[in-house]
Amino acid sequence: MNQIKQGTNGKFNKRTKKNKFLKTTAVAVMACFMGLLTILSGCAPTQTNTNLEENGLVAGGSSSGVVHSAPSPLGLDPENDPVIYTTESGLEIKFGGVDLNASLSTSKLTGYPYFTLGTYNGYAINWVIIGRNSNEAVLSNSLATFLFSAWKSDNQGKVGSTQSNAYYFFNNIFESSTPAGAAINGVTPSKSYIVDKIASVKPATNTEIKSEHYLALSECTLGTTQYQTNGSGVYSTSFVKTCMTNIYNSLPSSDRTVIQKQTITQYHCGQIFTLTDQYLFPLCNYSEEYDVGRYLSSGLKIAYAIGTTTAQNWWLRSTVPNYCQAVNTAGNNTGVAPSGTCAVRPACIVKLT
Repeated sequence: MNQIKQGTNGKFNKRTKKNKFLKTTAVAVMACFMGLLTILSGCAPTQTNTNLEENGLVAGGSSSGVVHSAPSPLGLDPENDPVIYTTESGLEIKFGGVDLNASLSTSKLTGYPYFTLGTYNGYAINWVIIGRNSNEAVLSNSLATFLFSAWKSDNQGKVGSTQSNAYYFFNNIFESSTPAGAAINGVTPSKSYIVDKIASVKPATNTEIKSEHYLALSECTLGTTQYQTNGSGVYSTSFVKTCMTNIYNSLPSSDRTVIQKQTITQYHCGQIFTLTDQYLFPLCNYSEEYDVGRYLSSGLKIAYAIGTTTAQNWWLRSTVPNYCQAVNTAGNNTGVAPSGTCAVRPACIVKLT
């Protein structure tokens, strides 16, 4: 350890003061330098994969870099929406959005069950559950938000039936007779909100979906492509199928495990084409597996490019002579030439247990 020597005049030696000044200055400069490195590292660009739309091939997903929540056309908020079910693998099914137009075909839904799985162009992909087997109890009830006073006053009616938690709460837990209970009751009803389950809010049912399985559809479109350039309209050799494969392969392996492989068909010009081991696929329009009309009405059929508010036409699997089928920006089915360009909106079957 260096010793500070005192001069004959009782003051510190000038050389010692100079060394101490240089050491202090060096430490300060080093601290500033390290701080500058921290700032610069925070500003460094993050490398991500980009969306390739070349020769009908779409590379999906960003496995590195920052993942953003895309603007949600359905009002989904993955960071704040309540979790209504968690699978054994840890996949969280959430409930969000407000469906004023009753877009799902079965009932006037107040929102959508969905999960977030994978990324595309740096955006997290939300998958809306649109179909289930008729025997499934999961998602037979969904959630809604109520002002506490409304939840309380209606606890013997629609909201507070035995199908909700209100009935049990107000008959077994709630009290306002004690000073504490009265104080809470004086403030809570007008300033607090309760999330509770409501009955008869569920995806469409169909026997083509196996027990414990659910049909999910990407909330947004994931890139654009031609159907084919040669005009044949056969899905098995189409650019759309290639896009589906590319998007699936871009998902982390842990995400792929929840998606169940399917056998799907396509009717084209009097022939039936069968494809096995399909993980992501387009919905159809002519009574093949997973017909768009069985699960969606026009509201939810309108799709937007992920990360934008731009509505796009998106491909269906079905074809007719000389035309392929797509859903237009008004949510109606339409014919598009195979060489035309539409968006890709994948569907899949997931198992929640």
